Amino acid sequence: RPGQDLVRQRLDTVEGALTQQVERAVAAPASYLTAVLGEPPDDGSSAPQWREAAARIEGYRHRELGRASGEGPVVDEDGLPGAIGPRPSDYLQALQWDHAAEVVASEAVPDLEPCGPELGP
Repeated sequence: RPGQDLVRQRLDTVEGALTQQVERAVAAPASYLTAVLGEPPDDGSSAPQWREAAARIEGYRHRELGRASGEGPVVDEDGLPGAIGPRPSDYLQALQWDHAAEVVASEAVPDLEPCGPELGP
């Protein structure tokens, strides 16, 4: 059990560091992020949604791709591919990509198809 506690502590430390990196990336958005979401809004009504979308995109970049915001676009394209790269072909990786992409799918990528079976109404 002590070994499990040590592993849990290390995982918590890594997760805390990743969360801080994501928060910093959202606070000082890179050009690939503003290309997808626009500039951070000043008004109070839409600012929380913008921050949530930015955190989801940056969380995907940091946790799934291991890329910091200072590393620039994932691929040399504008929009969503620049921010999080192309959709992976692996089913489980594609689920994570879909989760990050769905925050902008309705506006930035209207033809984005969700991954996996429909669950019904």
